[in-house]
Amino acid sequence: MLPILLALGASAFWGVGDFIGGVQSRRWPVLTIVLISQSAGLILIAVVVSARGVGPPGLEATLAAVGAGLVGALALATFFRAFAIGKISVVAPIVATSAIVPVIGGIVQGERPGSLQVVGIAIAIVGVILVSQEHDSAANQRRSPRLAILLAVATAILFGLALVGLDIGAADDAYWSVLIFRIATVLAIGIAVLALGRRPTITRADGQLIVLVGILDVTATIMFAVAASKGLLSVVGVLSSLFPVVTIALAHVRLGERLSVSQRLGVALALVGIALIAAG
Repeated sequence: MLPILLALGASAFWGVGDFIGGVQSRRWPVLTIVLISQSAGLILIAVVVSARGVGPPGLEATLAAVGAGLVGALALATFFRAFAIGKISVVAPIVATSAIVPVIGGIVQGERPGSLQVVGIAIAIVGVILVSQEHDSAANQRRSPRLAILLAVATAILFGLALVGLDIGAADDAYWSVLIFRIATVLAIGIAVLALGRRPTITRADGQLIVLVGILDVTATIMFAVAASKGLLSVVGVLSSLFPVVTIALAHVRLGERLSVSQRLGVALALVGIALIAAG
């Protein structure tokens, strides 16, 4: 029961953080948002690891966490860019299908999905196809819906791979895995910012919101890592991917985003697919 509760908690924290970050990505450069938020998260997890007083993990777990962090940095950049140019309520459910990757990872590690999970994967894919049917319109000329969808699909794959890497690292120590993951992410984004010659500038009020995004993100990541170390990756990974329920709800209430009938059906199918994968 604990892994399930932690996975659902991670999903809730990611959902709120993704919405706030998505809104901010329409105001400020994506790399600025990612660098500030991930740096805030790094400070928090560093304090937690220091307070625990437990030594670092082995080489295999360290390399897995580093790899997950590098992949995660790219995933965050594509994620917030997709939010900046597309509808949050379209991007979020597509990214949620990242749950399929941990399911595959679990199979490779010897786990066997049930018949419900197989059906769930198929339904989720159909849902993504439907929700991806967004057409350019006069009200949406300033955005690039097709590019946002492509970025969302790329993000789903990258996030899924990052979760698999975190799971491998968490086998030794979940907290150290998250710390190493975050260090790799911050270093990768920091190098990108320096290479592009960009100076992160932001208002104090928005900066506080972006720091909150980092705190929510690292807390969710810790929850996922602990859940993955204690439960099945194929189940924990899917439950942690339910964050679009929160993100879409906030986008509807706060931004007034509306979807077509087919897109609403696609969102529903994607979420039903995720639920079936978890139930299986």
